[in-house]
Amino acid sequence: MKNKLKRFLQKYYPEITGVLVFVTYTFTIGPSIGENDSGELTMSQATLSIPHPTGYPLFILIGYLFNKIPLPFTTVFKLNLLSAIWCSLTVVIVIRTSLLILKNFNLFLNNRGKQLSDIYQVKNTDIILISIYAGLMLAYSATFWLQSTRVEVYSFQIFLTSAIILLTLLKFINNQGEKSSDSIALIFKKWWLLFLFIGFGFSNHLMTLYLLPATIIIFFFCEGLNKKSFASILLLFLISGLVASLFYLGLMLRAKMNPPWSYGDPSTLKSLFDHATAKEYSKYMLQSFDAAKEQSGVLLKMLSFNFSKERFSTGEFSLSFLVGIAGLLLLFLFRKEVVSYLILILITSITLAFSYKIPDINEYFLVPFLILSILSIFTLIFLVKLINNRKKMLMLFYFSLIFLISTQFAVNFNYADHSDDYLYEDFYKASISELPPNSVLLTDKWSIFIAPGLYFKDVENVRTDISIISVYSFIFNDWYRRSQRFNILENGNTIMKRQNLFVGLDVILKPLSMGIIKFLPNSSLVPYPFYFRLVFDGSYYPINDEEFKIRLNEKPFNNFDAYIYSLIPFMLEQRIIYELRYRKLERASYYYKKIKSNFKDYLISEFTIAALKGNGIITK
Repeated sequence: MKNKLKRFLQKYYPEITGVLVFVTYTFTIGPSIGENDSGELTMSQATLSIPHPTGYPLFILIGYLFNKIPLPFTTVFKLNLLSAIWCSLTVVIVIRTSLLILKNFNLFLNNRGKQLSDIYQVKNTDIILISIYAGLMLAYSATFWLQSTRVEVYSFQIFLTSAIILLTLLKFINNQGEKSSDSIALIFKKWWLLFLFIGFGFSNHLMTLYLLPATIIIFFFCEGLNKKSFASILLLFLISGLVASLFYLGLMLRAKMNPPWSYGDPSTLKSLFDHATAKEYSKYMLQSFDAAKEQSGVLLKMLSFNFSKERFSTGEFSLSFLVGIAGLLLLFLFRKEVVSYLILILITSITLAFSYKIPDINEYFLVPFLILSILSIFTLIFLVKLINNRKKMLMLFYFSLIFLISTQFAVNFNYADHSDDYLYEDFYKASISELPPNSVLLTDKWSIFIAPGLYFKDVENVRTDISIISVYSFIFNDWYRRSQRFNILENGNTIMKRQNLFVGLDVILKPLSMGIIKFLPNSSLVPYPFYFRLVFDGSYYPINDEEFKIRLNEKPFNNFDAYIYSLIPFMLEQRIIYELRYRKLERASYYYKKIKSNFKDYLISEFTIAALKGNGIITK
């Protein structure tokens, strides 16, 4: 019985580790939508809709099918759970990849590496523990762990990336000692599964491009440079292209069915091509040296230690980062094929990420972090060989590994813990509760109004009477105008007069101030706690005194959070000025106290302080 259990554990320990990692992820999964695209992507998976480019058809389809499983959870939590499953499966694949390398270690080494490696033959227990370390190093790295907490495309993409890397290395190992295949059919038989997964990768995200140069290099290392190998790789890429094309054609067919949301309306071949190739975002790609400098600064910040009390962090991997970097430095002991493959993935992924000028770039470094986790096994296996079975040293070595992972887990837990994060749900529900029936809110704030609105309106049926319209998209995108129920402009770029019309602060600061839109001459703005009301008379407009309930986190987690934290007290300050204008001193005092009690770090302007003093509301 014990031998059977031992054999079972040795055979399936990667999967067992993955299950244990998933259990820890359940303590940090968010109960609601998160920042940025989370609301839109959750809604798209729940309703089989079409999100922003590239549309992620495979990701959306799998999420839609998973949501049909009758689990006793809300839709958003169920789909957040799927993200945790993808991350856990990635950990399993990283451990399997590490095991594959360690079991065939000498095949990866050059002559110098083999001489050093022959010092001591490692035990199976060492291989198991080292491969588990690599998996846990990735599992509890900050950005990767975060992907397990809410719906985002990157959890599925890093799973596909890890599968492609495993399949590639497997092909490399199986090819050792074999001659190049004699026919195109045999080459195709050997490589078709890998290129099928590449097709799946492109069906989800263009980050799959990170792997192409390295995959091509390994292919030609294995099959040689000849007519048969060139013909074979063209055929294999044709398979990848057909797989991706089928999913994107499905996207076009779905767009023709008028789903609840169809970003870009990819219902024609031209619009589908623009959507699948992310034409809308091409202006952010291949940017100047300044963009590379900015994004490299982001990467360095992600990996750096920060000992400030407010933002204490030990980086993505804590001290485990040093183990991965040491593995990178040891690559000179490995065969040129392996070095070329791993280095080319690192260079390609980092270079492309550096050239992409977007604010939320962190997830684009997940592929380098994946490679760094795998590289850690090179450091650890050579250390075990140098220890050479000295028991006390070996025990100290493994205690050190436990310390490294435990430290990484403890430090990154708070960063990844979104188990009580209702910020975007609470803010959205509180903000729309202020709106009268059939109101229209004009805003370009995607993360806090538009994306959450897509989920809560179309999935949870919250306030389906209101319309949230992006001014920028309405003006510049034909597909967006066609998707709206009514027009908001007259005489070119003037906002039409209508009842219950509200305007976000962002619209005042950008489209209005830049002259992209205009308000009618007799209009004025009345501040509410989350936006302005556009009115066409001089009447006083009271607002509901009901306390809005927003579960604010202890501090902003990102720039999207920070905007909410600053918007509310700013709008309350504007309301103070409005109340003073109409001599509503009691109301002005109420909002002043509200800011002081709920937003203690917010600095009220000197102008407002002077006005409050002038009206005797404050004396200091």
